[in-house]
Amino acid sequence: STHDFVCGDRFTMADVYVGSHVDWGLQFGSIPTRPAFEAYAKRLRERDGYKEAKAIDTKLIEESQNG
Repeated sequence: STHDFVCGDRFTMADVYVGSHVDWGLQFGSIPTRPAFEAYAKRLRERDGYKEAKAIDTKLIEESQNG
């Protein structure tokens, strides 16, 4: 909670790994909701790369459901 990202003030590959677990855990309730977790996930969700990846995921899910 003292830094924006896992390794300090810079987003790194560690955030891709840890952040995906935190984001998923908060969405599905497998980790407790805490202000530090919510703030960290919010920072990740605001990144352009996150938004682009989510758009790709959403498109693939829609395509697989419409088969």
